[in-house]
Amino acid sequence: GGARRAERGSGGWDRGGGAGVPVPVVIGLRFALDAGRGPTAVPVRQARVGAILAVSVVTTTLTFGSGLRNLVHKPDLYGWNWSYVLTSINGVPPQALAVLGTDSDVQGFAGYTDLHAQIDGQDEPILLGDKNAAVAPPILDGHALAADDQIVLGAATLSGLHKRVGDTVIGSFGTPADAPFYVPPTPLKIVGTATLPTVVGSGSFADHTSMGIGAILSKSFLQSKNQPAAGNADPTPGGQTLAFVRMHPNVSPVCALS
Repeated sequence: GGARRAERGSGGWDRGGGAGVPVPVVIGLRFALDAGRGPTAVPVRQARVGAILAVSVVTTTLTFGSGLRNLVHKPDLYGWNWSYVLTSINGVPPQALAVLGTDSDVQGFAGYTDLHAQIDGQDEPILLGDKNAAVAPPILDGHALAADDQIVLGAATLSGLHKRVGDTVIGSFGTPADAPFYVPPTPLKIVGTATLPTVVGSGSFADHTSMGIGAILSKSFLQSKNQPAAGNADPTPGGQTLAFVRMHPNVSPVCALS
């Protein structure tokens, strides 16, 4: 007349309802996780591994999808805190920048030139722009360029150089044989880190700044006197290869493009 004692099989699973678990569930769990013995044994370990991998794949996919949606809706996270980029191999004509300066729909704009330079002996993609530019890649730490002898680095580039904000690096461009396209070793103070954009002007898609890679320097780093030496036949030479344009928040994409 006493309570029935639960019997346990070789796998240790409760065959009765002693633990408050319904009998069908207990039987199902036993079949799923108990390999058994003898001729009826089954490869349960592989099934467990497969189930774990399946759950991991689903979790990773959901996490990636959530992160991707976040990036799409918050372009600042990948260095794009402007609305449009004007780009030209021969340089964005100064006339185009003058028009932007008179357009009431434009909140701000800034010109940049994409090149490569040597930072502490390492070849790095760079953006040359104005000090205190109206539009610049998002700053993560420190501040944006405020002087000609300053530099802002991508976080990965900063780490690869084993430097910190406040340290000094040596910047150079080309070699003496490349003169007048040559900048001798020049001390530059690291004043900040930035989320650099993946954007291409006169360079190539395999050779550009990206989220954590590259640097921002003042355009005076590469003196403007070098521009005429290029022998550019374009009637509007001297323009920068990129222009970052930020529209006012209330301007629709249709109006902006018109």
